[in-house]
Amino acid sequence: MGDSAVNGISETTGRLALYLLMFFIFQYRYLLGLNYQDKVVYFDVGQGDANLIVLNSDITVLIDGGPLTDFVHKLQKRIKIDEKIDYVVLTHPHEDHILGLIEILRRYSGFTLVLPTSCVNSEIYKELLRTSRAARTVYTDYFSIKADGGNKFEIKYGDTGISKCFSTQKDVNNSSVIVEIEYREKEFLFMGDVEKEREVKFINRYSLGNGVNILKAGHHCSNSSTSEIFLKAVSPDLIICSYGKDNVYGHPGSETLRRFNSFNVKHLDTVKEGDIIINLN
Repeated sequence: MGDSAVNGISETTGRLALYLLMFFIFQYRYLLGLNYQDKVVYFDVGQGDANLIVLNSDITVLIDGGPLTDFVHKLQKRIKIDEKIDYVVLTHPHEDHILGLIEILRRYSGFTLVLPTSCVNSEIYKELLRTSRAARTVYTDYFSIKADGGNKFEIKYGDTGISKCFSTQKDVNNSSVIVEIEYREKEFLFMGDVEKEREVKFINRYSLGNGVNILKAGHHCSNSSTSEIFLKAVSPDLIICSYGKDNVYGHPGSETLRRFNSFNVKHLDTVKEGDIIINLN
């Protein structure tokens, strides 16, 4: 084989290697973009709840931390390690929602901590309060953010948006903070562990306009939540269920799944799908 032929093969191989390198760089940057752009993440944390919302490429909201003490590592796969968190919402202080927040509150600071109005005396809840480096703490039953995808956003709290807990309600599930996110006319609703009684109070008090696009169903899609009255009122396009495999609680409830079917609404389960990511861009 002549020198010119060898040189031709070398040049072709070199160009191919360069194209492959450029392709992988592009893919890497593309994946990074997906990782940090505006999105909603419903984490697979087993038998528990944890959700992340990134809005306007600047507002970061974390709702619950699930039962995993090392959840912070899972979170940092979805946001930049040095990225701030603006709002941390604990819907209610059961271990399957609170444990993963402890380490996060140690590592991050300057956020607003949103807590339910019920005064709880558990040790894990006391540890969360001791650990928190929040700039501000608000106790409320309802928290909402409306964002336009640009640089405008609006924050609202329920009437009970105050600086200390005041309720001794023993039903911790029904004292959950309900979170509503509106992004470019898309509605996302997070129900914590709210059950049927509180669902009725919620829809009688707050207007959801034309319903919600994605509903994070209450109490891990148990039979005690997501009633027919509530489903009719919020009219979701998609429902997310977060629960663990072979859990002892029987989640999701068979009656609830039948209600989903009767309303012809699709549902996704974190135990089957893994982390569920909704790209808002």
